Amino acid sequence: MQIKQRKELLDVTDIIPWDDVLSNHMEILRSAYEIFDGFNGKTILLVGDPLQIGPVVVNGTKNDILQAYLLYSVLLWSKVTIFKLTINLRLAGALYTNSDANTIQQQHNATATLC
Repeated sequence: MQIKQRKELLDVTDIIPWDDVLSNHMEILRSAYEIFDGFNGKTILLVGDPLQIGPVVVNGTKNDILQAYLLYSVLLWSKVTIFKLTINLRLAGALYTNSDANTIQQQHNATATLC
């Protein structure tokens, strides 16, 4: 896909999911933020596990790695709303009846609409 087509897709979307964001160098997110004018009010879904590997900084010191790590970005976290997952929906089918799973889904949809 060409860069122009990708830009057009990003222009028409409302939410941009970014998986494994914590393994990326902070400059990648900062550059994307600047290139896309602060994402123009779009919702960016940042997904990552802080217990997995952080960004790789070739020949970097411990300090270089920490400065590259998104978890330590004051600028980023001042603009982020954190939602914690409290229900494992993969297990919902095994632990709950179908009506329970439907209720969970309805509550999730209502919460997602409010956000």
